[in-house]
Amino acid sequence: MNFQQLRKLNLIALVVVSGILLTALYYQLFIDTILPCALCNLQRIGFLLFGSGLLINIRSNNLKCGYLLCFISSILGSYVSLLHILVEIPPGMPQIGSTIFGVHMYGWAFVMFNLLTIYIVIARFLLDSSANYSIPKNKGCVNYLTGLFLAITITCLMSVFLETGLRPIGFGQYHYWVICKYQGQTDAECERPTITEIINQYKQNLEKIHNGWQQK
Repeated sequence: MNFQQLRKLNLIALVVVSGILLTALYYQLFIDTILPCALCNLQRIGFLLFGSGLLINIRSNNLKCGYLLCFISSILGSYVSLLHILVEIPPGMPQIGSTIFGVHMYGWAFVMFNLLTIYIVIARFLLDSSANYSIPKNKGCVNYLTGLFLAITITCLMSVFLETGLRPIGFGQYHYWVICKYQGQTDAECERPTITEIINQYKQNLEKIHNGWQQK
């Protein structure tokens, strides 16, 4: 497989990554209207880094750097999404957010990260690293796709900033903290729930499940 064919595959992969992020933003803003948790945001960052690696491969000849960034981001993203699955899977854990074909977003993220890892490994082995490739002039579709991905990146980063401000990313954020504070509300009204509150909610749900089984 030559460089031009792999470049087209990288463009298709970038379209897929952009579609994943657009779907996540669409569900956040219009379907669920809930804010992504810390693990959700980390998975989005993983997709953003993977897309950045694809852009390096598409727009330059620094292929080693691009493929390395893609590989590291997909491996770390797969780990984070698996951790998210393990966090949500215990009985009594509240399931938040919509599902697509019965699978939550973090489940799909785990699948996609693994597929992207397989793709990037195969693409790297098919490419002759010793050859000196010349980058063709970027056509309109490449520039438009680059602009779209940059817009998605800015939107995702703005979402994280509005959600948490300059504080560490946390779990269970109910309000856009920056907007909430700008509207003059108190810290208590804008603050995310504490870890203790989340654990207590988990215990209450677990007790409900236990009582339900006893009634049966």
